Amino acid sequence: QLQLSDIMFIASAISPILRVAALCAMICSSTCSAMVASNRKGGEHKTSCSNDEVIQPQVHTTTRRNFIAGASTAPIAALVLPEVASANNSKSRTKGYKLQHDEDEWGYMLSNSQYNVLRNGATERPHASVLEKEDEEGTYYCAACDSPLFESTAKFESNTGYPSFASSLRGVEIQIEDLKDPLVSTVGAELRCRKCGGHIGEVFFDGKNFVDTPAFTTGKRYRADGAALVFRPPDNSEEIYGNFPQMM
Repeated sequence: QLQLSDIMFIASAISPILRVAALCAMICSSTCSAMVASNRKGGEHKTSCSNDEVIQPQVHTTTRRNFIAGASTAPIAALVLPEVASANNSKSRTKGYKLQHDEDEWGYMLSNSQYNVLRNGATERPHASVLEKEDEEGTYYCAACDSPLFESTAKFESNTGYPSFASSLRGVEIQIEDLKDPLVSTVGAELRCRKCGGHIGEVFFDGKNFVDTPAFTTGKRYRADGAALVFRPPDNSEEIYGNFPQMM
């Protein structure tokens, strides 16, 4: 049987280990808090404690694309959950496109969420973008190269959580080889900007499911990631960057 002296010896041996473990937990908590605070700044690529997030190595300074007047102060980390785009495509986003930059340059020009979507082909969370509910008249442009992509007249409410359009402008390129491929009807085909190769979203051929919308006529649903878009009204009075969250 253990004597009192034995118990005290064991306790004294374990105590430093517990103190070290507690110290490590405090350091980890502090580090994660610092990362979250860093994510609130618009000019840095996101660093996260989640293993599900894609972390970009580029670090860049604040640019005009990171802020809009009256933007929400919600954490930038809440904007995008990078995932593999549903339309799998191995084609280069640089070669063959009119506008080209190396990745360091793109990293400087784009905010974190814009870079993850446009250059990595990430898909943002549903209801992440302020542009999902945008219903004013105007045009939607590529956030990377300012090429016109969609008109507001083609926009409709799809209840999917993403800006959705029934048709696109010539600035949108559909990455598809065979319209009869069963995979296309299931996961869609990737949409890219025809000028810079940036990932815009996917197009699905299920427009007939959206009765009383423009998509019912075209048979197509262009699902765009808000972070890839910039909205401007006809008079160019105020541009809205889609990489900002909806105002709650």
